[in-house]
Amino acid sequence: MPMMEDMNRRIFSTVVGGELPLSPKEARAWLDGSDGEKKQKKAIEDVCRWFGGEADRTLWLRYGRSAFGVALDLSEGFRGGFRDAPIALPPYICKEVIFKAQSHSPSLMFYDLCENLAPNANDLMDIARQASAVLTCAYFGSKSLDEHLADIGPRLRKLPNNPWIIEDRAMALPEQVKISNSAKRCDFMIFSLRKSYPVPDGAALVACSDRALEAMSRWRTTALETKDGDSARCVREKVLAKVRRHDWLNSGRLVDDPAANGLRESIASEAFIDDLNADNSTDSLGGSAASAAYFMSRDKATDRRTVHARAQSIVEGLRGDPSVKAPLKDCTGIAVPVLLHDRDKFTKEARSQGLFLPVHWPKENEIPDRTETRRWYEEEVGIPTLATSSPRDIDFMIERLRARR
Repeated sequence: MPMMEDMNRRIFSTVVGGELPLSPKEARAWLDGSDGEKKQKKAIEDVCRWFGGEADRTLWLRYGRSAFGVALDLSEGFRGGFRDAPIALPPYICKEVIFKAQSHSPSLMFYDLCENLAPNANDLMDIARQASAVLTCAYFGSKSLDEHLADIGPRLRKLPNNPWIIEDRAMALPEQVKISNSAKRCDFMIFSLRKSYPVPDGAALVACSDRALEAMSRWRTTALETKDGDSARCVREKVLAKVRRHDWLNSGRLVDDPAANGLRESIASEAFIDDLNADNSTDSLGGSAASAAYFMSRDKATDRRTVHARAQSIVEGLRGDPSVKAPLKDCTGIAVPVLLHDRDKFTKEARSQGLFLPVHWPKENEIPDRTETRRWYEEEVGIPTLATSSPRDIDFMIERLRARR
């Protein structure tokens, strides 16, 4: 619980959530740019090879939505263009993906999801027959949803119109792609590092099918690393926001002040990113070498075990509470999603107690209202399961959920 100070601002005893911090020492990798060109190139080659097995199967880009835009570009170029052909999307999705899809086609189609976010197989197949590209989503890294995508993927690949299948894995923990298996279910996979790690950018677009690899081989990116311009500014502003958050968390005085806790910088840096991504010509900008190097320095096997353990602790900690529904109990990703009938009231109270939880996502007007996903938009809140979190963080979140009024 927060204490009160003379200035009538709360002082938190514990803070969980919000912008993932970077120490000033860690931030130098992005701010100083001291690594030589050869070292930067190796970091990017290493991360591309880690994801796709071969460096030429992966493009290292700035953001997940950038990777989605590039995947659409690659498939358009390979097929001679389908700018007016429909793109099929799930009806539970963030606005940035909607905007990116709209910038590639005026015609968007939405297939139904089941209550657990698995695609309704019959509806997806019907919609996909009319689409040039289909986006599927591995929500929260759920194992059961992953198995569902693996089952329906080969059926999509056999459709006579041969739509391009793009699998969004931004909510799942980054993992190495087994090409022999993934090629049966999709053309591309998308991973986003900044959703799981405290990096300012970094997304991998992996070519799974032969035609995706051929399209990627025809394609040429811009420079791997930019030193100026709007893209570099986005990275710099995000790093500075993370440093401000770090300094506040380690100040010994957690005053709830947006001027001190990095909130203002975090909001401003996200606005820079949104503005940059509104221009499709920036989708092809390479991700920073520093983010690639950070990721490759992680013990990723340990991270996976940690994230899985955090998720299971949350599921077990909330078991037996009838006011909390956890539809996905097998997640290895950015969070365990829970549904609360009093979601908005709880998240507001939680912020006053130093707990900052993400909501996936606010409902957008462009997305059709579907019975199965309406509750997710109205009640979902994510309980983070990051590798950089601690068991104490998990206990604090469970305690706040169980103690809510």
